[in-house]
Amino acid sequence: MPRTKTKRNQWSNWSTRSRFAKPVNMPDVGSMVKAELYEIEMSIPALARKLNVSADRAYRLIRRADWKVSEIMNVSTILSLNIFEWYLQKTQPQETPPAASAPILHTVAELQILRQKTAVLEAENKLLREMIDMLKAK
Repeated sequence: MPRTKTKRNQWSNWSTRSRFAKPVNMPDVGSMVKAELYEIEMSIPALARKLNVSADRAYRLIRRADWKVSEIMNVSTILSLNIFEWYLQKTQPQETPPAASAPILHTVAELQILRQKTAVLEAENKLLREMIDMLKAK
């Protein structure tokens, strides 16, 4: 029986997200950590030694935009920086919509009109309930 050739590295490009899913606009954790490393004058291989990973893995981690929670926690501890707080600030909506408030009644006449409308609606509701009860009785 002849063997079929399999594509080399067929599982090297896998993801938990569907290829049809919309792109997620999340903040780039890797670029922020890279900027912080530059600010405190720490090299990526030095970060790798503190994380107990290879330098190559640390470089790949810095290039990635999305990180696992455990990776964020480890780097936060090493850099003495709260990356979760930064992430929260970046994911908050920029503008908060104004809260819808109740309409303000300017005059007593408007209040009377609203009371009359409420009374009419309550009477209509009562009639509808009676009709439903009659239909259920049949």
